[in-house]
Amino acid sequence: MPLRRPITSLPCKSNGAPVADVIVKVTAMTWAHATFWHTEVQSLIDKHYQHWQSNVPPQDVRADVGWDWTKILGLHAIHNFAIYIPGNHSGPALALALVVLTQSGEELPIGMLTVVPQFHCSVGNVVGSRTFAWYLADAPISFYRDVLKVEPIVSVAAALIDTAIQSGLDAGMNGSLLLHADPNGGQRLANYYLQRCKMQQLPLNSPPVSPFRRKQVSQYFYMDAARAAAFSADFDCRR
Repeated sequence: MPLRRPITSLPCKSNGAPVADVIVKVTAMTWAHATFWHTEVQSLIDKHYQHWQSNVPPQDVRADVGWDWTKILGLHAIHNFAIYIPGNHSGPALALALVVLTQSGEELPIGMLTVVPQFHCSVGNVVGSRTFAWYLADAPISFYRDVLKVEPIVSVAAALIDTAIQSGLDAGMNGSLLLHADPNGGQRLANYYLQRCKMQQLPLNSPPVSPFRRKQVSQYFYMDAARAAAFSADFDCRR
């Protein structure tokens, strides 16, 4: 089901300065999207970036080095089978792609997202359903320059977070959002969620997020409904 209020354009920049707006579309992720990403995008990520280590420059760090979106798409399908198990109170997951239209008419993904709009979990001592951004990734700059031969499209990661929020609102949630910051992304990734997204990091002594997410609770970040509304309002002019 398409989102009711998707982002439909994002800025394109050259040397840090805006040069144009580009039409984008949020669509259901297909096997073709996943295989294209694995071949054309993931190969660049794996070639040019590393997981966090103390001696790696922050700009060379990405958490998604080594990811395989064909497998992530499969995990989304497994989750959707598991929701029928008695005692599972979460809703189905969505696999979505943020795509751009090329001059030849192809829709190529520049961002990938799996999200559970109604995820039964605990934040602090409050148990209930919230939206959970499961996996997300945006294309690196080299993809635009080396593959698409265009200037980079920016704010894709933020657009994916907004997409997760919108999926929750469409499912009747209040917009609050939970996600896990992969430690392979280092402090730069954590700072993105803290500073750009204004999320809160769960305290180390918080209870488990869910029965299957009991460890490293402090690696989870949370945005309440008010913060989510403010975050998404920045994109309202692009819907």
